[in-house]
Amino acid sequence: MAFNYDGSAKTALSLLKSFGKTMTLIQETANVGSDPFDPAEPDENTFAVTGVLLDIKDKDFPDSKIIVGDRKAIIAARGLAVTPAVGDVLKDGDDEYQVIVPMPLNPAGTAVIHTWQIRR
Repeated sequence: MAFNYDGSAKTALSLLKSFGKTMTLIQETANVGSDPFDPAEPDENTFAVTGVLLDIKDKDFPDSKIIVGDRKAIIAARGLAVTPAVGDVLKDGDDEYQVIVPMPLNPAGTAVIHTWQIRR
């Protein structure tokens, strides 16, 4: 009998909605210009995400360099239309953080949450 990870994703979203907040994920998409010496401006795509920002601990990302000011973001995977990548930007009000390490939790191929190391 297989475990219902979709139910876990629903529960994670419900908890993050209750105790977290809505933020914005910004991804840039490169555009190919007609002149390689004058590239086109990238498109910015924005996506609403639900999550929490927490203080980071060394054990959270043991293979990554953590510097002063880094934070940890836990983001609900359910309803997230894109796969987060290194270099994406998480916007929380006026604060912007760059995604340094995106770590999805996706047992049996079902995305439950994303845990990110983020930096201003």
